[in-house]
Amino acid sequence: MGEKELLWINLLKAICIICVFYVHCQTYYGFGVKGVSTYIHPIYVNSFFFVSGYLLFRKQLSSSLTPLSFTEYFMDGGSRAFLNIIYRLIIPTILFSIIEFVPSYVIRGKEFGVGEFVYKTIGGCTYWFTAALAVAELLILLLFLTRIKNIWFYFVSTCSIFLVGCYLCRENIEIISKYPSCPWQYKEGLLSIVFLASGGVYWKYENIICKVVNKYVTMSLVAIYFILETICPNEFRVLVSMQDVNLQGVLISIVATVALIEICRLFKSSNVLNYIGRNTISFYFMSGALPIVLSMLVNRFVPKPSMMGLIVVFTGSFSISFLATYLMNRYTPWLFDMRRLRSN
Repeated sequence: MGEKELLWINLLKAICIICVFYVHCQTYYGFGVKGVSTYIHPIYVNSFFFVSGYLLFRKQLSSSLTPLSFTEYFMDGGSRAFLNIIYRLIIPTILFSIIEFVPSYVIRGKEFGVGEFVYKTIGGCTYWFTAALAVAELLILLLFLTRIKNIWFYFVSTCSIFLVGCYLCRENIEIISKYPSCPWQYKEGLLSIVFLASGGVYWKYENIICKVVNKYVTMSLVAIYFILETICPNEFRVLVSMQDVNLQGVLISIVATVALIEICRLFKSSNVLNYIGRNTISFYFMSGALPIVLSMLVNRFVPKPSMMGLIVVFTGSFSISFLATYLMNRYTPWLFDMRRLRSN
């Protein structure tokens, strides 16, 4: 089942990163297909959190892989998981934040400031998603140290953490008042953790869910999802990046993600989509800067936003990201995991 699982995960991640590029291109270019974002918002980022949780719980709680004692886990599986977060999330986020910092300031005409540099780079506040994911995964790793095997312990614990995040956002409480959600988008991390835990619950009951949620149930869920988002879109607040989340938003996001997973299981993924799915973090790091630059270029030559302009910005941004990802994987793979320097 392992190979099949990887295929559906890659397909889902590929679909979601394409949606991320579309939303960013639409936002920065100033033109989009009316209503599309309404249907994308509940799934295009939260599905990444969900799948990340699925993989994390699958690896750390599987009885065949995980030692039972605290000491064994801390010295083996726990330390490896911690190092993976450091090398594959935190360090790449800082590196790409540094790479983007100077060009973004030049383009936007801002003056260089040391405080802003630290905030954007070491503070982890350029790429909110990877920062929030790192925070959420670190918190779950701390829970894993209890060595409790019951999945509902983790779900209830993360729901409590989620509620703390909701309170901090509602009351506008900051650690550093000058820099919102610094360090490392911790508020978004507290909010996103419920999606990771939901991915863990899905892993635990995957076989049962797959039997219950057949293609007919999936089609029904999709239909209900579109009807609800069409009739009352403002009822479902699901934007973790904007710290705008409510209970019904979380529920519809999880249901939509499960439906998308089952859809991905029904289709075979192409080599191109598999490649995109395996390298979504690389695409994500370019999903902000490239749409901004290309939007500026298109607007300079064709001032009036149009569908053709949006297509140019989207296809150009994604194509350049694809090429850059290929080149980085070939020549500088250590950008995504510094441990690869030791193997070269």
